Amino acid sequence: MHRTCPLTPTRRPLVCIAVAALILALPLISSAQNLSLTTEDANSAPALEIVTTDTLGVQNFLTVEATGDLNLRSTVTGNTNGTSWEWRQVYRANQFNLELDGGDQLTLYSNGDANFQGDVTANGVFLTSDRSMKEDFQPVNPADILTKIGEMPVTSWSYKRDQGAVRHIGPVAQDFHAAFGVGTDDKHIATTDAHGVAFAAIQALYQQLQETRAELEQLRQQLEESNTPEP
Repeated sequence: MHRTCPLTPTRRPLVCIAVAALILALPLISSAQNLSLTTEDANSAPALEIVTTDTLGVQNFLTVEATGDLNLRSTVTGNTNGTSWEWRQVYRANQFNLELDGGDQLTLYSNGDANFQGDVTANGVFLTSDRSMKEDFQPVNPADILTKIGEMPVTSWSYKRDQGAVRHIGPVAQDFHAAFGVGTDDKHIATTDAHGVAFAAIQALYQQLQETRAELEQLRQQLEESNTPEP
């Protein structure tokens, strides 16, 4: 059974009464029945609105319990150029998914990890680099890292989803992982690792520069000595 409660603009004063009655009636609705609220003018009056005047503590407006995965769906059919979009929020044991038409646009995991299928724009990104959050420190060989960078293919390319509209420059994750053996897999390049490789390569170049300067200084002194007339 599908129950509908239309809330037209002329019946907005009855919204609170209707919602209260529906809430009281929820225990009487069997599992085979659906409860629905419909409004003809949601721009000026929502189909369902719950307001509290209490300003103390956390307000628990809605509690939903499920024994398995929980799906919350929002279907948009108006003002979309004839295309029907369905947003779905999926709550699983260890993750939360925000999906559009079946694709995982956003996944949040219980350990704090997040996966975005698309670009992320932000004013700034702050990577955790506190010494107290790290362990198992091991030295690296900057000269060896610089050599591997020189041997690693670096090309210009586009993501397939951009269809050639946007170009990028850089290595692929497989070559980066094969060269340096860092990161969680050979499908991604962590910015932390890319920064670390760049810092090590800069150190190697600085060391080469210092050695070149020392050699030039030695050659200059030898040249001065050779040009000094014998007494």
